[in-house]
Parts: sequence; C-alpha cells; structure tokens
Amino acid sequence: MNYETRRDMIVTHAWEIWTNNGLGMDKDDRDQATSAVQDAVNNAYVGFISDQEWLAAALRCLKQETGIMTMNTIEEQTVSEQLEAMIDRHGLLHIVTALELICDDKAGHIAVNWQNARSAKPWASASAALWTAARTIDALGI
Repeated sequence: MNYETRRDMIVTHAWEIWTNNGLGMDKDDRDQATSAVQDAVNNAYVGFISDQEWLAAALRCLKQETGIMTMNTIEEQTVSEQLEAMIDRHGLLHIVTALELICDDKAGHIAVNWQNARSAKPWASASAALWTAARTIDALGI
C-alpha cells in the first residue's frame, strides 16, 4: 500500500475517533477538525511506522496541539487514572494477568455460546499477547 493510501486511511480513522464520527458538528467544525487531523497525521509520520503506531501518534499530536478533550480522551483519562490506582494497589503483573484471563474467558464464551470462532479469535490473540506481556513483566520484577 502506498503512502497516500495509508495516509488517507489514517486520516479517516483519526477523524472518526477524534470527532466521534462528527456527531453534532456543523460544517465549520468539521472543516476545522479535518484540517487539524490531516496536519496531525502528516506530522506524526516517520519512516517504517505501522498503521496502528501512526494512528496513535496522530491522536497524541491532536491532544497535545489542541488541548481539546474529546469524549474519547476524557474517558481515556478516567480509565487511565482508575488503572493506575489499581496498579498501585495490586501491582502491574496482577492487573495484566487479570486482563489476560478476562480475554481468555471472553474467547471461550464467544466460541462456546455463540459458536463463532472468528469472533473469538481476536480475544484469544489478545489473551496470548497479554500472557506474553505478563511473563515479561514478571521477569522484570515489576
């Protein structure tokens, strides 16, 4: 996929996330948001960046440059604060392990109750990734 196609895809995803799909925005707000998102996406690009990393970097740029807290960023901040408190109370290893188990349970539930292996697979993959992260955190002694 060429740069322009990737950029346009990242702009679309970033715009949808940043503006909550443009709900409640008038034309001027949409135009302003579109310009800000395009600038952030262009500024966030570095060679060989993955699409996920590029999108995350563009959203970070938007937060830093505008100082605007969208519903997504307010919710992110609230969740981050709650997770930090849980990590302080229980430790990072226990939180990551709990998330791994939750993902594994979700994968099993979807596979068994919905007979939908395709929908269960991302949860199983997330569980495996979190298991790997938990082993790494354990090895670091955090």
